[in-house]
Amino acid sequence: MEIAEIRKLITENPFEWFVPEDKMVVIRIESETKSAGGIIIPDSVQEKPHKGVIIALGPDITTNEAGLKKANCQYAVGDFIIFGKYAGTELRLDCLGQKNVEVMLMRLTDYMIGQKWDRNAKQQ
Repeated sequence: MEIAEIRKLITENPFEWFVPEDKMVVIRIESETKSAGGIIIPDSVQEKPHKGVIIALGPDITTNEAGLKKANCQYAVGDFIIFGKYAGTELRLDCLGQKNVEVMLMRLTDYMIGQKWDRNAKQQ
């Protein structure tokens, strides 16, 4: 899934998760299937992307004045993050109105860098 598609699903399908205290749930963002030169990269040689969007946070969180949940990791649901190759545990869940979605359960400290989601900005 693309970032804009995930964020749209988050907005349209609110849900409540019971995530362990220091964890977050992330959906990976699909990697490009074509190289810069236009060569199609087969699935068998593609590495899974190391980037995603946070869809749920554990109870180690606070809620800001806008009602958005915010973790001590400084990020909130809908924010984009980049994480390490061996970070988290892969799971398949029915969530965001979709069936059998591949998600990552990872510690709040497993991300390397992130970008906040400006809900007021025009979607990508």
